[in-house]
Amino acid sequence: KDLLIPRRSVFGSSQLPSNTKVEVGKSERWVCFRIGSWSFQFAINVEGRFPDVESMIRDAAHASASIQIDSHDATFLLKSMKQLPGGDTFHSPVTVDANGRVFIRSQGEDAPSPVEILLSNSTRSGQAERINTDRKFLRRALDLGFREIHVFAPDQPLLCVDHRRKYLWATLTPEDAIKPSDDAVRISSVFDDASVPITTTQTQQETTVAKSAQTSSANSQSDNQQTASRSTDELIDAAEHLKASLRDTLGKTNELIVGLKRHRKEAKIVRTTLDSLRQLQTVG
Repeated sequence: KDLLIPRRSVFGSSQLPSNTKVEVGKSERWVCFRIGSWSFQFAINVEGRFPDVESMIRDAAHASASIQIDSHDATFLLKSMKQLPGGDTFHSPVTVDANGRVFIRSQGEDAPSPVEILLSNSTRSGQAERINTDRKFLRRALDLGFREIHVFAPDQPLLCVDHRRKYLWATLTPEDAIKPSDDAVRISSVFDDASVPITTTQTQQETTVAKSAQTSSANSQSDNQQTASRSTDELIDAAEHLKASLRDTLGKTNELIVGLKRHRKEAKIVRTTLDSLRQLQTVG
């Protein structure tokens, strides 16, 4: 039978014998332990009860949203999260924003602009959610190997589940979650599939050339014209894909440069302000 008694550290004492029979006795309101020559009596909390832990862990199938974190993104985030601002504030909060794309966002107490990490290869299923959480628990979930986070509501615990483990933690105040900002400094994880269209086109192109070499001499001129036409179209498509990819990369590079310049300017202002304060202290 389960009983609730006050928590005591006496059972961890090194003075208690370790290879001795433990005797337990119980009355209506007291329980007694006898260990060798030692006896301990504790009042039973008859009004209390053990919490039903299983009832607190909800079924992942009922989650309003699930965030699938790519393995490469998880590695990138674990390395980058320690550098995000706000790590020395109370609860070291970060915002997990899953609205179309997955962002991890934070902001220092005195910083005018937030910093966000775009997890380029990660996805979200279900409705859009924005969660305010302690970064230590998020990092712990990733360290444990979990790659999917189930969200039930902004003010309810987050849940990670695999075939043998469950890990959940409480969120922070939803109203303190950091919203998207046009002047946010953005850092993106690496795109792994940027060159796929070009690689696929090249394979098709080589196959076409190989087949055209096996045609009969009677139809060689017609087939060569068709092959040249198809090859030209494929090369144009490949060039268009490459152009779009380079344009996207250039845009993200420009965003990063603007953010870094802004950060350098803000750091210079803070440094100048600190120097002025030191001079004022010297004068005083």
